[in-house]
Amino acid sequence: MSRGEIPAGLALEGAAQVQELRRSFNQMSDSLQTLDAERRLLLAGIAHDVRARLVRLRLNVELSLNELAAARAAAMVNDIEEVNAMLAQFLEFARSEAEEAPQRCDLNAIVARICARYRLSGHDVRSVLGQVGLPELREVAVVRLITNLVDNGLRYGEKEVEVATSRAGAHVVVTVADRGPGIRTVSPDALIKPFAREHAAHGKPGTGLGLAVVDRIARAHGGAVKLMNRPEGGLLVIVTLAAG
Repeated sequence: MSRGEIPAGLALEGAAQVQELRRSFNQMSDSLQTLDAERRLLLAGIAHDVRARLVRLRLNVELSLNELAAARAAAMVNDIEEVNAMLAQFLEFARSEAEEAPQRCDLNAIVARICARYRLSGHDVRSVLGQVGLPELREVAVVRLITNLVDNGLRYGEKEVEVATSRAGAHVVVTVADRGPGIRTVSPDALIKPFAREHAAHGKPGTGLGLAVVDRIARAHGGAVKLMNRPEGGLLVIVTLAAG
């Protein structure tokens, strides 16, 4: 392993303590393989997506050597903003939630604050707050989780988005519902994987990392993410988080 090689899994044999040690070693090895695969996928995504936009930028610059037209300048600015947004998502995906310690926080206050910020920007983002108490969460990570889901809802739904909180036993539940077309061509849960995007969404800005970040944050909180199409139209994302 010190040479960067991944050994074959160890057979679970021997005394109980030895079996537990072998099981832990295998889990560590599997985790390292997953981490390495995600890192390679991340670098490939950066290289492909950023390069494509930089090619367009270079072409626009070369066509504008004598005089920069207003429309062309606007297109260049738009491309630059897309690149910045993409890089921010790549960095967000590479960030580890373990850097932030869990603490008691007011989940409803977090949701209300996020929704209010979107309304100030002219978006119809509503909140429905239930009794959730003061769960033990990584607040910065939870803000990223909710923000990613609202951004997705506004990007693909293009209408109102509703964020709701509730309690289910030892877990708190955050649901985000939009009024968009839903997921039509693949299984909804298939879009949780890094860089997975529905074919119809390829013409829209984005990297396919938003839901992967949400899933990782949920799992870091002992929870999970579930996606489903709403009968009345739109997508419903259900996130459960262990309340601590």
